[in-house]
Formats: sequence, C-alpha cells, structure tokens
Amino acid sequence: MLGKEACAGVEFVCSDMWRPTIRVIRERCAQAVHILDRFHIIAKMNEALDDVRAEEARAAGAPGQARARSRFLRHRAGAF
Repeated sequence: MLGKEACAGVEFVCSDMWRPTIRVIRERCAQAVHILDRFHIIAKMNEALDDVRAEEARAAGAPGQARARSRFLRHRAGAF
C-alpha cells in the first residue's frame, strides 16, 4: 500500500469503474487526474443503449413478439 507521501506524488490514476476502487482513489489521491478505462465506459454505454432499445421495442409493440405469440396460438390450435 502506498504511504501518504507516495500518494501525494501521484498525478494520474487509471482504473475500472468499481466503486470501492474509485472511493480509495478519491480518498488517497484526490489531487490526481482519475482516468476510467475505455473498455468499461464502452461496456456501460452499450448496456444503457440495449436497455433503451428494449424499452422502445416494448413501447412500439415489438413486431417480433407479436409474430411469436401468433405462431404459438396457431400451433396450439392445430394449424401446423
């Protein structure tokens, strides 16, 4: 573990987005520029985009879901 003197000399820190790590960096190296790695930022953005897409599909009635449901009903009725 770095001591107070070493922490005071840190200028840049690169980390993932794990909250405990961010908290320690904020507490021990407050003067340092904190850089989040690109992989985790892109992963979070894609996750948020997928959530928005799914919500929009649900709100629009998702044609694929309607087809799947109608196919199930036809099969159950003996149409196949």
